[in-house]
Amino acid sequence: MPEKQIHPVGMIFARLIWLMIALLALGLWAGGLSARYQELLIPCSETACPPLSLSSGEIDLLSQTGFSIQGYAGIQVGLEVITVLTFVIPGILIFWRRADDRIGFLFSLVLILVGTSAVVNGDDALLRTYPSVSFFHSLVVTLSMALIMIMFIFPDGRFVPDWTRYYTIFFLLLLAGILIGSRGDLNPYFSGGELEWVGSLFTMGTFLLGAFAQVYRFRNVSNPTERQQTKWVVLGIAAMVSGITTWILFIELFPPLPGMKRILVNLILVIIVSLFNLVFPISVMLAILRYRLWDIDIIVRRT
Repeated sequence: MPEKQIHPVGMIFARLIWLMIALLALGLWAGGLSARYQELLIPCSETACPPLSLSSGEIDLLSQTGFSIQGYAGIQVGLEVITVLTFVIPGILIFWRRADDRIGFLFSLVLILVGTSAVVNGDDALLRTYPSVSFFHSLVVTLSMALIMIMFIFPDGRFVPDWTRYYTIFFLLLLAGILIGSRGDLNPYFSGGELEWVGSLFTMGTFLLGAFAQVYRFRNVSNPTERQQTKWVVLGIAAMVSGITTWILFIELFPPLPGMKRILVNLILVIIVSLFNLVFPISVMLAILRYRLWDIDIIVRRT
């Protein structure tokens, strides 16, 4: 697989920037875990409730089944912890061994940002509890949105299909326009704000295009070696996109009506979505261990 190396002069600065971004993303998520647990315990009576929150009537229904609200909140937070660890560990391993490769460097950061922001809610809970972190939260959201463009260039750095380079330019210009229009605050579009539906559609559309681009590359462009190395990653991307799309459609845009149906959706569907999301980092580890993606399987086995 062709590699594009980062110049040695910029390597130290690139690694420092990676570490600062990764620590910021992890800090925002970890700092919001307690807030996330507490907000799930509080009955929600407002029109705009935190994701997966239950009304007082639903909490009573839940208790009638012998299941406590503490257990419900514990399951949701536990799923977040498992998800974050499953994304972060491969990200750290790739950065540790292949930070000198541009695609490896960016891909490792994508795993960290997606795992601590795009598929969990701890960072959003921190924002709802402490609005003063808005700038840092918006920075992480901006970077995670921009870096999902890596789906158009993975694994060799070339845009495939060709039109994806123009979509990337459009995407980044639109993202910059939203940033300027909102004075650097993307949170109303992506973190439970009044324009979240715009961000949700924007995110879902981009992930779907990214998944299409990876399938197209795999079928029409990749050579046999690249197919062996990336087939698990392509499967993982497709699974994660399915999970994110399901969440956006049935949790954010068209949630079920309050009652036992919503309780079941919040428990069963969320577990299914989490499993779909976890296929992505697990597939990356399989590609590393079995097909020598970025040739870091030796260090993984030793670890």
